[in-house]
Amino acid sequence: MEEIKQEFLELIPKERLSPEQRAFREKETHGFGIAIYQFVREPSVLDEILPEIRHCMSIWWKNGTIVCFSASADMLYQERKLFFALYDVGKHKKRLKCAIYGASNAIIAETAAWFWSLQHSGRGQAALEIGYRRFDEDRAFDFAAFHPEQLAQILDANPQRAISIDEGTWTAQQGVVLATRPYPLRLTFCSKSGFVTFTDSGTAFIEALEKQKSLFGSLCLGYVAFGMLTRENMERLYQLEMLDELKIRSVYKDQALLPFSAKVNSLDYFFDARCVRPEDFHSLDIPAKNLSVNVCSDVWEVCDQFLIAMLNRMTTLGHFTKFNLELALSCNVHYEDFATVEVTARIADALISFINANPLLTHLVFD
Repeated sequence: MEEIKQEFLELIPKERLSPEQRAFREKETHGFGIAIYQFVREPSVLDEILPEIRHCMSIWWKNGTIVCFSASADMLYQERKLFFALYDVGKHKKRLKCAIYGASNAIIAETAAWFWSLQHSGRGQAALEIGYRRFDEDRAFDFAAFHPEQLAQILDANPQRAISIDEGTWTAQQGVVLATRPYPLRLTFCSKSGFVTFTDSGTAFIEALEKQKSLFGSLCLGYVAFGMLTRENMERLYQLEMLDELKIRSVYKDQALLPFSAKVNSLDYFFDARCVRPEDFHSLDIPAKNLSVNVCSDVWEVCDQFLIAMLNRMTTLGHFTKFNLELALSCNVHYEDFATVEVTARIADALISFINANPLLTHLVFD
């Protein structure tokens, strides 16, 4: 195997570890004796140090923090930490799981702002996933430690990179930064199992979006984003006219129809069919041209009536270019038990009418 030349990193021998570095060694969770490196010179591009990254290693940074690289990076030290993952890195387009450990929130934020601002190759799948695993609540990072200027620096350094925020309480000022980038940001909240809140329930974030003149890009509210925005702010979200794509995975039950009214080019919506009635679609406005709907239900009859009502309304509107429909039926519901010839014929007729009434349709998936 060809030996990789160390141009940016050097191993710190055990006998040369400083008192602060030895203190980190003593806080190891499993006592593996994790190798600690330091920078010979700091990189400006992420790809510069990737060839030198080994599995389960730590890099000491000048402010007294450690950046760890490991599949279990968030469980290596008994210290305050911030976990993150980088996607589509290096020539093999791999995922890099990392964590930053430090004595205070401020120095962890400083290190994150520097590391996340390294240039990340501009491929379409490049992504930064922030804080999606947390096993030690007492040593959890406080995301309010990011100054608005640091957050803006992180985003602006790699405007093509998707951002996923999966935990933490974020300030109103940080919400404004997220909403006001001068390029189409791709932003996701709660794609994993974490919980995200705003100190003002997202009011500043929504108000900043309302004033935004340029295209935002895409916004995704994941399955556990429920309650991140108030009902009022969710209603205001659906009225925004500068979102290109909106993905909704959780809503207030009494607002189940509102996402359909979102003034976006693309809408991706997951919801429970029991929250709506077939007649609700008779006059429903659906501005999106590209529509993806994932319908869950434990009652087939609800899906049957819902599907036909939705297809009939989309037939009337006639402006759709893409349509993806997926049924997520309960394990207790079997399609073949309910899909009689008559039911199948009704759905097929509604689908054929929809196709004929939408001449711009180029993509159709019915699963």
